[in-house]
Amino acid sequence: MRCVDAGPYNISGEGEIKLSNGWIGVDLDGTLAKYGEWKGCAHVGKPIPLMLNRVKQWISEGTEVRIVTARVASKNADREEARKAIKKWCIKHIGVELAVTSEKDYSMIEIWDDRSVPVEFNTGRSLLDEDKKTGILERAILYATEKHEGMFRKASDIPYIVHPMEAVSIAAGITSDPEVLAATVLHDVVEDTPTTMDEIKAIFGTRIAMLVSSDNEDKMPDVPPSESWEQRKEATIKYFESASRDEKILLLADKLSNIRSLSRDFSRFGDTVWEKFNQKNKYKHEWYYCEIARVTSDLSGSAAYLELCSHIDSIFKTRCDANGSDE
Repeated sequence: MRCVDAGPYNISGEGEIKLSNGWIGVDLDGTLAKYGEWKGCAHVGKPIPLMLNRVKQWISEGTEVRIVTARVASKNADREEARKAIKKWCIKHIGVELAVTSEKDYSMIEIWDDRSVPVEFNTGRSLLDEDKKTGILERAILYATEKHEGMFRKASDIPYIVHPMEAVSIAAGITSDPEVLAATVLHDVVEDTPTTMDEIKAIFGTRIAMLVSSDNEDKMPDVPPSESWEQRKEATIKYFESASRDEKILLLADKLSNIRSLSRDFSRFGDTVWEKFNQKNKYKHEWYYCEIARVTSDLSGSAAYLELCSHIDSIFKTRCDANGSDE
C-alpha cells in the first residue's frame, strides 16, 4: 500500500487517513496559562492544571510539544523578551524548555487553543456543533471541575465541586434538558471564580449563560457581606417571582443542595451552626428558605420541592405548603 506525503497526514491509495509523527501546538494565554489582563510581555499567568498535566503526559510519551503564541510574532518588537519569559515559565512549571513559535508548519498534528473550532478533515463540518448537541453536560462538568479546583465548601474540607454535582443530580430528577443541567453544574463558576459571563457565553452558548446569570447574586463588593446579605437575598427573590421554569429548576437544585448540607450541620451543632454564615440570625435564614419555597412552588409536584419543604420544617419548625407560605 503506497502512501503519499501530505504534511501531517499519510493518505493511503485507498483513502485511509493516519496522523504521522509531528508536534502538538498548545496556545499559551487562556489555554496553558491563565489570562486575565495584559501585564506585559514578560508576565505569564499561573498554569491551568488540566492542560499542564496533559502537556506533561505528551512529553512523557515522547511527543514534541510547542507553545504557539502571537507574543513571538515577527511584528512584535518585544518578541525575544516574551520568548525568554515563556521558556523560563516552562522550566518552572513543566520541567523542560519548550519551543515557542507563532507559526504552524506541515509537521504540526494538533493545535490546542481556547479560541479554535474543530473542523472535520476534508469536509468543513464543525465538530463543535456536534459536541454541543451531544456532550454539553460532560464538557460543563470538566470545566466546572477545573474552575473549582482547590476550593472547599464553607467551613469544611469538602471539595467545592461536590455542591454543583449534587445540584445537577437534583435537577436531573426534574428535567432531562442538557443545557439546564449544564447550567446547573456551572452555576457558581462566575460568582465564585475569576471566570466571566462572556467566557461562559463563548464556550457554552447564550442560553446556558443566561441560566447561569439568573442564579448569580450581585455581591456588592463595596458593602460588607453581613450588611448586604438581606438586600442580596431580596433581589434574588424578586427576580425569581417571574423567572422561567428552567431558571427555577436551577434555583431549587442549588438551594436544596445547600439546605441538605445545612441540615446535616444543624443536626450535629444545633443553633451554633449559624455562626459560620455572614448572616447569623437564624430567623433571617428561615425567611429566605420559605421565600425560596414560595417562588419555586411551580415545581411543587417534584420530589426535590417536597424535600426542600421537609428540611425547612426540620430545621426551622416551619411548614411550607405548596404555595410556599409558612404556617
